[in-house]
Amino acid sequence: MKLERWTDGLNCCMEGMKKIICAGIQLCEAVLNEFGFQQETIRPELVLTNQEILDLIDKLNGCPYDVPSLDDYEPNASGILWVDISAIGLAPAYQQITEESIKEIASKIIQKFYMRSRETSVPLYIKVATKQRLYFAIALSEKGKKFLDKQEEEKEFLLEEENIDLFTEEIPEEENSHDFRI
Repeated sequence: MKLERWTDGLNCCMEGMKKIICAGIQLCEAVLNEFGFQQETIRPELVLTNQEILDLIDKLNGCPYDVPSLDDYEPNASGILWVDISAIGLAPAYQQITEESIKEIASKIIQKFYMRSRETSVPLYIKVATKQRLYFAIALSEKGKKFLDKQEEEKEFLLEEENIDLFTEEIPEEENSHDFRI
């Protein structure tokens, strides 16, 4: 292309730069939107139907719980499935186990249920596992997983803080126990 003035050449270059910059901005927006969208995307294979949640509760009946029942079920709250189960107590064979063992048994039963029904494992977060209650969450999206991971980190941080002894300095006993100013 032959141009009569150098300013015409400069204008042509500026138009080309403008197009390149606009295309780059559009590409960045598309990538960022796609990434944000993927974090919000719910994995439908992890959402349980009402019948499936009842079947899962039946799996917990007798192992480890005695007469478990559904207290609350939120199939999708911001990318998280929440399940709250109560029971009369533990089944007779499990009366002497610890809460950590209850948590482990419940976790294995839930994971096995998902493997059999959905052929997948789930990001499972057991919040409460006592003799009368099982409260857990399953991340359905990346956003939900990040939220639950953050909760776990905060819980661990609080537990670590409880173990810190704030009063490490010892105060020696005074030799003169007859001091009346104390």
